[in-house]
Amino acid sequence: MVDALINSTDIGSVVVNSTDVLESIVPLLLERFSWVFTLIKAIGILFLIYMVYLAYSLISSQKQKRRVKRIEEVVMKVDEKVDHLLKDISVIKSTKLQKEEGSQKKHISRKKKKERTEKFIKKTK
Repeated sequence: MVDALINSTDIGSVVVNSTDVLESIVPLLLERFSWVFTLIKAIGILFLIYMVYLAYSLISSQKQKRRVKRIEEVVMKVDEKVDHLLKDISVIKSTKLQKEEGSQKKHISRKKKKERTEKFIKKTK
């Protein structure tokens, strides 16, 4: 009974009608949702601009890192030189202090000797 209802000509006409419907619906959908396609294009353009910005910032940050590294190397060299100079200055000061202390000791010991001799002279008189 079902076979009797479906003829080969009916199936062909259904297929033809469905393609006609699709052909008429697609342009209507494109007209209605054209703003979606425009939005997708705008997002794509913004994405490309953002990628260019990222590439530029990456390159500039690499240059800045190199510059900072060079400055750091120079600062380390200067720091080593200052440490060396400070070491030299401390050695000079320590030898100067030792000489001053030695001369003061000699000076004090001379005073003590002089006092002792004076006391001795007074006692003997």
